[in-house]
Amino acid sequence: MTMNCWDCICNKYIPEGSKTSVILPPITKTFITGLASTYDSTYDNILLPYIDKKEFTRIIEKLNSVLFSNFPCCGSLLCTYVLALCTLGIYYILYY
Repeated sequence: MTMNCWDCICNKYIPEGSKTSVILPPITKTFITGLASTYDSTYDNILLPYIDKKEFTRIIEKLNSVLFSNFPCCGSLLCTYVLALCTLGIYYILYY
């Protein structure tokens, strides 16, 4: 997965996977909740004893479809970040 200049800000706290855990990295940037609108569907061989590749791909495609269709629009995201700056983060509390 390639990194760009925004990954150090938007995806800073996403942990790395290990031998005992698999972290699905987001393809897009994370929202203020830590959730991204789409996730990487690359199959990791550590999952082989637990789930086959076809089932994994089907689950991730369904997850990405649901997230994308229910994720806030660009205007809502922009409004959230702008208002958070103006109110020094208090808007995040009111957003929920």
